[in-house]
Amino acid sequence: MAAACAALGFSAQGAELPAGKVAAPARYVEVCDVDGMAGFAILGEDVCLRPYGDAKFETILATLQTSHVISAFGVDYGPGDLRTGDAVNGQSIGADMGDSFELGGRVDFGVTAASNTSLGPLVADLQFQSSARSNSVVGDFGAGAVLDHAWISFAGLTLGVHPSLYSLGNGGGNLDYASPDPASAPLIAYTAELRGGFAATASLEDSIGRRANGAFSAAIAPGLASPTSVVNGYRAARWPDIVARLALTRDWGGVKLAFGAHDTDIAANNNQNLDAGAANSAIGRNFWGIGVNAALRLKLPWLPGGALGVQGAWSRGAIKLSGIDQGAWAITDTLANGTTFPLADSYYNANPATGGGNFLTPTAWTLGANLALQATPRLRLTPQVSYGAIRYGDAFAISGALTGWTAGIIANWDPGKDLDFQFDLVYAATHQATPANWNAYGTSPPFAANANALTGRVAAARYF
Repeated sequence: MAAACAALGFSAQGAELPAGKVAAPARYVEVCDVDGMAGFAILGEDVCLRPYGDAKFETILATLQTSHVISAFGVDYGPGDLRTGDAVNGQSIGADMGDSFELGGRVDFGVTAASNTSLGPLVADLQFQSSARSNSVVGDFGAGAVLDHAWISFAGLTLGVHPSLYSLGNGGGNLDYASPDPASAPLIAYTAELRGGFAATASLEDSIGRRANGAFSAAIAPGLASPTSVVNGYRAARWPDIVARLALTRDWGGVKLAFGAHDTDIAANNNQNLDAGAANSAIGRNFWGIGVNAALRLKLPWLPGGALGVQGAWSRGAIKLSGIDQGAWAITDTLANGTTFPLADSYYNANPATGGGNFLTPTAWTLGANLALQATPRLRLTPQVSYGAIRYGDAFAISGALTGWTAGIIANWDPGKDLDFQFDLVYAATHQATPANWNAYGTSPPFAANANALTGRVAAARYF
């Protein structure tokens, strides 16, 4: 009994006290506040702790397209899981691009620890995610347990796994419009708070997560004397990404501008006469890809909870700095229903008929806007629209350009405290250029240059 009482924080000696006296509860924790963060502290310690988390569910339905991909040497080159037909040497096959629905669940759990020092608050924050999903369409739920972030902030320094400082936060979640690189990355950054609401940040960030080449293969190169497969891939990491950001925060809203530089060090293996087992030849290229990201957030006091967000990004040789693969734009892989449309930082053009022997370096840009409205005390509406483009120039086996746009609405309904239901509906349409040397393959399968899809999402979250 005494042990149980002690565990509950009460004295077990109440029977020995004078009549009419009650033992005061033993205090083990106390409420604390560090720089506006409320939490609890263990007695005798100077660290204020605040645990937090959520449980989430989402389901996604999408109208997907059937694609045509080039197949060479019995190997399929194309995105998604190919479900129909077998690979035929040098032929094009129709393929199911992927799944049309997803069911998923996720739990997030984190804790923030803060303490006061002579140089200001010392803060550490970490969060783990554990999730499961049936398929992968365009949702942001992963599979398994991962570390979402873990960082330390002190005297203007930020160190650890933290959301990229290149990301400006206007979009880039679920089916929201493109917002470059919303994911966390290992980094070290310093932020200086300036006068007039300005803040300047310099950051060195992990470059691996921004790579966009993988093992892309350009399949065969028409016009060559023998079958050729050109395989692109990154070499060893040499430099971190360099990010600089300037932000202005005022009563009317704010403006942010970010610049990013990404070391694109790639190699192309030019495999001649693969069917005869000939030796490979390799060529490499190392250059700095760059990107610029700008965002405006403008409060609209004449509308209930109104705010206008506008964001645009441009990149060359660094696709992920453009945001073309984020948010609703992630479905461009599904909509590119001609030959494979690669989202690569650069790839080798081996065909002499199109100036071969050079690397093609894409430029890409996106522009998006959303309008936040508090329709009722419990209902928020966010209509959105975006446009984007990517161009490689002349290409030998793939489409050299893709343009498209998205439009939709996100609705959040909060029937109770810390409970949120979200409903997304987004339409997207793309136009893909016809490959310049399509007829060199000796076959002319149907090529749908224009494609579209409607994607819906229903999600629920309980925060604690």
